[in-house]
Amino acid sequence: MSRRTVAIEGEPTTDGRLIEHGALRWKGDPVPIYASATGAEFPVLLGKAMYFQREDDGKITAEVELARAMGEDERLAVSLMDMDTVNEGDLLRIRRGRIYDLMLTTGWAWPDA
Repeated sequence: MSRRTVAIEGEPTTDGRLIEHGALRWKGDPVPIYASATGAEFPVLLGKAMYFQREDDGKITAEVELARAMGEDERLAVSLMDMDTVNEGDLLRIRRGRIYDLMLTTGWAWPDA
């Protein structure tokens, strides 16, 4: 297992979202991690994330256990539910959301992280 950043509160994403500080919640452990599989209709279960914590710098981290090693260009992306949002022009402000699952992806919403 290794500790990974899964989201960053208080820092805008490349696609126009901002998760407010303290907005994210998680309900119990573990949270599933999925990945797209070539030729598969649905994502495949790849692992789990546990022991989430909010760091002082706004990063949300978790202990991650995967069935395979992550590639250099792969990151974890959060899927949220039970969200409270406000649309502020080009910015979608997320005031509350619960982490539902994680997805292994090559896109990363916070490029400087």
